[in-house]
Order: sequence, then C-alpha cells, then structure tokens
Amino acid sequence: MPYEILIGRDDADKERFGDKGRIFIGKSYVKMRNHTSLSNPIYMDVARSHVVLISGKRGSGKSYSIGVMAEELANLPKEVNQNIAPLIFDTMGIFWTMKYKNEKDKMLLKDWDLKSMNLPIRVFVPYGKAEEYKSNQIPVDESFALKASELDIGDWLLTFNLGLIEPVSVLIETTLAKLQERKEFDIDDILQGVIQSIDRVSGFEIINLGESKTINLNDLIRIIEEIAGESIRKEFLPLQPGDVQQTYANIDKARSLLNYDPQTEMKAGLQKFYDWFINSKSS
Repeated sequence: MPYEILIGRDDADKERFGDKGRIFIGKSYVKMRNHTSLSNPIYMDVARSHVVLISGKRGSGKSYSIGVMAEELANLPKEVNQNIAPLIFDTMGIFWTMKYKNEKDKMLLKDWDLKSMNLPIRVFVPYGKAEEYKSNQIPVDESFALKASELDIGDWLLTFNLGLIEPVSVLIETTLAKLQERKEFDIDDILQGVIQSIDRVSGFEIINLGESKTINLNDLIRIIEEIAGESIRKEFLPLQPGDVQQTYANIDKARSLLNYDPQTEMKAGLQKFYDWFINSKSS
C-alpha cells in the first residue's frame, strides 16, 4: 500500500505543521516481484530552511527538478506562497518557458493527476538585453543592473580578471576609495576618476604609492595574530649591521600629481588581504 514520504522534516514539525508547508516533488519506485511501479508520493518540507544539492550528469533532470520545486512553491496556498518564492539564476535560458502551459506533456501530466498550467513568474534580464530577448520571442518583464557603488574592489578584479597588485588594480582601488566618500556613484564616475589619474601624469614618472604612517613591528605582529587567530613564534635577535630602524613611504609626489590619499588603516588592509588569501586558497 502506498505511503507518503516527507523529507527534511522531523517528527516534532510533522506534528506541528501536519500536511502544510510541503511541496510534492515526485514518486518513488516500488518493486513487487517482477513488477515495478511509481507508487509512494515524495514531499519536501519548505516550512524550514534547507540546503539541497541536486547533482547528476547532463540530461539527468537537474533543471527539471528545480522547475518542479519552483512550480510547487507557486502552487502553495496563497497564505503560504505570499511568504516564499523561488529565485532562479537561469544561466541556460530555459525557465522562462514556465510562463506557458506544458501542452506537449499534457497526457503525461494527466497520469500524475496534474494539469498543465502557466506559472506567475517574472523574467528579469540584464540591462541593455531586453530587446534582444524580445526579438527571440522570450517574454521579458523587467531589466536589472547592479549599482556600481555596491561593488567593492574584489568584485571589479573578478569582473576583469585582474590580479590584486597589478597597476590597473591599484588605480581602480584608489579611484573607488575617493568615490566611496560620496556613497553614491556610477561606472562613469569610476571611468572619469581613472582617466583623470592617467591624465595627471605626463610622460614617465616614478610614483611611490604606499602609506606615510609607521607602525612598530611588535604591533604589526600582534595585529596579524589577532586577524589569523594564531600565535606567532617569535625569536628576538640583535640588530644586523646596516639595519634601518624606521622606514616609511614618501607619498608627496603621489598626493601632488594624483591627489593620492590612502584611507585604509593597517588592520583593515591586513584583514582584507587575509580574507582574500584564505578565499583564494579554498577556491
């Protein structure tokens, strides 16, 4: 006799929610002697947050499974679905078809006691691409774009595949540091800042970019320990002949030619570098 399977919900929540806050995602195969059938209905809990991994080779139904979940969420009772909605980043360009009824598989749906229906989805496309999509008969509801002021230097380096210490990367970061004082700026402001920085220098110049403030070596080690959460083994030795006891960057030329004004404090800069280094190692 078929029985319901509910995944992602413990006994306490089963008693609390009953048959509410769940979506139908398919049926399991049941084998009886030589006969195999799709029998037990499978439901998934959506009353709680879950992380779901959908894996498989190409053509095995990963996108179809996502579509089923999205469809079931849309079909939940109004008092439920108004509080939850699927957000699909459609890199393959297939989920917009859910706006239309699936007439092709109408008979198959009937076997599952389902009806073909169009879903109340909204299609958002990148700014500047709407007409191209419409010309290909793809329905578009809205265009979207990211605000340049919401992107940090890491986002720009990733976008243009730049290294952290490449000259153009330093130039972009310096420009962003100036613009962030305004809080609101766009891509044109960034371009203008970069161009102004280039135009300010005529011919070839050697410009020192750094920080004119100094920090005690022991204080620097302490900051690194705090950021890394590790204790550094230190060995104190006498000064070597010729050791310079104090060094700092002379940025007078950079201030004069580029309006260079470093804003990042030592600890904040080390924290950014540490985060980048850890993330680059794990990716």
